[in-house]
Amino acid sequence: MPETALTEGGPASGRIRVVLVDDHAVMREGTRALMEKEEDIEVVGEAASANGGLDAVLTHQPDVLVLDIRLKDGSGVDLAKAVRQQAPDTRILVLTAYDNDQYVRALVRIGVNGYLLKDAPAAEVNAAIRTVFQGGTVLAPDIATKVVKTLSRALGGRPTEGDKLSDREIEVLGLLLSGARNSDIAEQLGVNVKTAESHVTSILTKLGVQTRMQAVLKAIQEGLIKVPA
Repeated sequence: MPETALTEGGPASGRIRVVLVDDHAVMREGTRALMEKEEDIEVVGEAASANGGLDAVLTHQPDVLVLDIRLKDGSGVDLAKAVRQQAPDTRILVLTAYDNDQYVRALVRIGVNGYLLKDAPAAEVNAAIRTVFQGGTVLAPDIATKVVKTLSRALGGRPTEGDKLSDREIEVLGLLLSGARNSDIAEQLGVNVKTAESHVTSILTKLGVQTRMQAVLKAIQEGLIKVPA
């Protein structure tokens, strides 16, 4: 299938539009087949390379980009950075076999919305697509501790006001760890969405970070919240 192939008939209304980038054809085809079993997910384009992936994103303007790290002509890190700059509305879910410190650190700095390993069950991957599409953050529990360690140098040198977080903000951090959207936070806390957004903004400011994932990781690093066993 051509790298930027559009699914026949175009995207169906109400479905999450996905571009899939992986340099292993068998893996890509299998992942696509599993995604498209879901009524609310549609793979509108795919690619085996970084350049092809960027072309697919710019052509199809997907809701979510699902990408591997090692690609034929570059890295998923470079692709994620380019997508952040050129298609900022596209959310990014990393689906890879690699959890190297270098990759994790770079991708979190870029501000990806999720990071899963390829041994994750299909249901978990599809759920992650929905979560990042809806504004949440997904982090594989089995690499959370490793991720925190890799960030000790990237984020740890910045002074933060983490000790000044309110009990309510700590509660919100716990919800962010579970991938909650602003609407989920609002419902859980019994407040309106604007108030939930205000809590999240305050947390980012106090922790000195820019994204929800960075906030969660920084909070884990500083012992403010714990990863569920």
